[in-house]
Amino acid sequence: MNEKLIISMHPTRDSFNGAICETLRDTFTKQGITATLRDVSTLAFDPLLTIEDYERTVKGIYTPFMKTEHAYWDRAEEIILVFPLWWGHFPALGKGYMDHVLSYGFAYELEGEEPVPKALKDKHVSIIFTSGSPENEMRENGLYHDLIDSIDQSIVQFCGMTLNQVLHFGDVLQASDEQRREMLRRVDTSFQKEE
Repeated sequence: MNEKLIISMHPTRDSFNGAICETLRDTFTKQGITATLRDVSTLAFDPLLTIEDYERTVKGIYTPFMKTEHAYWDRAEEIILVFPLWWGHFPALGKGYMDHVLSYGFAYELEGEEPVPKALKDKHVSIIFTSGSPENEMRENGLYHDLIDSIDQSIVQFCGMTLNQVLHFGDVLQASDEQRREMLRRVDTSFQKEE
């Protein structure tokens, strides 16, 4: 099984992030790979993880929303996070989604203060993110490394997963149509199966 799960964290589908998600889905479909798109902006959930919901997860009690998303994550071999960089990280809706899905007992448990990966162990994660800042500027000032390191250590490795690949498309607000088409070609070629 080589199922992919695409998590779109942009608040609208009619965006460049939406085009990235559609390109991914098309790329996988052409290869005979099952790809499921979960558009966080269309899901019916309160992104605020309440203390009551958190405490229930510690007891192994999950909301229907959590159970549904857990099943998607559980089936996937690779999870692809697609998001615009807003204020240094995921948009709030995406962060809320991750708070609900990466719940205690499903994604991890603790032995003392040490994380013990659970259902997501050995899965792969890829990241595709966009920004208004040019890519070279983000790399020069260290923001690129800080972001990827933060996601890799505090989410990916913490839950026993492996970071597969990272694509960053900078300066998307000012990019020409041709530049955006080239970015989408890069998405397509980056996720082609190796022969």
